[in-house]
Amino acid sequence: MPQMILKTTVDGSVPEVYDRFGPDLLLQLSPPGMKVTIHEMSYPIELDTDVVIEVSILGIIKQHWHNRITEVIKTDDSCHFVDEGLKLPGMFKSWRHVHRICVGTDGKTQIVDDVTYTSPNNLLGWLFFPAVYLQFAYRKPKYKAFFKSKN
Repeated sequence: MPQMILKTTVDGSVPEVYDRFGPDLLLQLSPPGMKVTIHEMSYPIELDTDVVIEVSILGIIKQHWHNRITEVIKTDDSCHFVDEGLKLPGMFKSWRHVHRICVGTDGKTQIVDDVTYTSPNNLLGWLFFPAVYLQFAYRKPKYKAFFKSKN
């Protein structure tokens, strides 16, 4: 089962960063060639709510994602929420994404994306790994820019 963990240091306190996780951020995180349409997403993030999006790749391939927020925990120095796939594109059999906002060892706020997924077969899952990893690596500068702005 492929898993990736990416950490990004951003400006702002843990509660400030957590409070800005919403539709505006999600739309900023899409790589070039991908258009995301949000059909359903609660904001602020709440337990047992759904995130339903459509991803269009180069205007040709459309993928439907339906995830549910299955865990939300907030404290002053650490917050996280988990989204798990209910309806996924064909290349995924399962999807679990832990979004963690915490204080790093340097005392600065970090966003940690911890993603685990399975595919219809093991080989396919590992073949998709570089594309999934690059999609999340693309988020790092986007996170930095989004949380640098105070809008």
